[in-house]
Amino acid sequence: MRVEVRRDLPVPSVEAAEAVEQGRFIMQISHPDETRLVRIMADRGGLVLAEAGQQLYLLGPGTRTPVATANVLWSEYSLQRMWAIGSPQSVIALGYNASASDRVYLVMPLAWEKSLAGALESLLPEPITAYTKANLRAEETTAGYLTLTLQSVVHRDRGTQTMNQTIKGM
Repeated sequence: MRVEVRRDLPVPSVEAAEAVEQGRFIMQISHPDETRLVRIMADRGGLVLAEAGQQLYLLGPGTRTPVATANVLWSEYSLQRMWAIGSPQSVIALGYNASASDRVYLVMPLAWEKSLAGALESLLPEPITAYTKANLRAEETTAGYLTLTLQSVVHRDRGTQTMNQTIKGM
């Protein structure tokens, strides 16, 4: 399968980029098949991490490296906002070296998260700083593009608002 990733990703405002970086705006992405979601996000630069005891590991197909010794520029990833993966089986099925007792996470590049925030900004009626969370549903087209549907947002003052807006090509 060929994966197409947009090169002209939306540029967020300074406020939106800061909200994402500082964890004041959370983006929750769901997909009916968690294993497929992990693959989709890994194709877009996402890394799979496992927590075993007090140790955090970077997982890869057949590899398990302590984060402290992994050759990754961690400042380019949003480690403070790791997305919990419900079942280690979701990554084991993809060949990642996880054990059934691990707590498994996905971490995305900051650049990708900021681009998504930029795309969300264009859909929201108020600045992104007026919101605390976005709930999105992921789908993949046959051409390999990621389409995200903004299902709802949580407004700081007015609670949850239903949106049902689409972002194509992430």
